[in-house]
Amino acid sequence: MCAALNETFGIDTAELHPDATFEELDVDSLALLEFALVMGERLGVTGETELRPGMTLAEATALVDASSVRS
Repeated sequence: MCAALNETFGIDTAELHPDATFEELDVDSLALLEFALVMGERLGVTGETELRPGMTLAEATALVDASSVRS
């Protein structure tokens, strides 16, 4: 997830830690929709993944993991 945030939005990897929120990283709700699409393409995330600005990266990672296609 951190690599995707860095590549998609240019967020410095030093700012990316489990307790950081999307809001703290200046990723708004519209950008989160774009990011959900990126994660869908990269990880095969199915269905709607509700990423929210106040969500931490740890919470988002758990949500994306639970939504990923299992092989």
